Amino acid sequence: SLTNEDGKGLKITADGLMETTVRHITDQELTDKFHTNELERQDEIMVNIDHLNAAIGGASCGPRTLEEYWIRPDTFKFSFKLEPIS
Repeated sequence: SLTNEDGKGLKITADGLMETTVRHITDQELTDKFHTNELERQDEIMVNIDHLNAAIGGASCGPRTLEEYWIRPDTFKFSFKLEPIS
């Protein structure tokens, strides 16, 4: 749930697993900047809702992700509900 000082906001729910990211920084900002001190906070809130994310790793700067954490090609169904909070 995300709410403002008045208690109004948004509730996000899913029947199964759900991964979310909530921040005041855009994806483009994260792509364009090299250091965290360069990021510019936005007034808007960016919300990403995902069913699955691949684990960190990939042998670019350390060991490869353990096979038990790989996301294998498959057909996935995912749904979520957005509800206002007033």
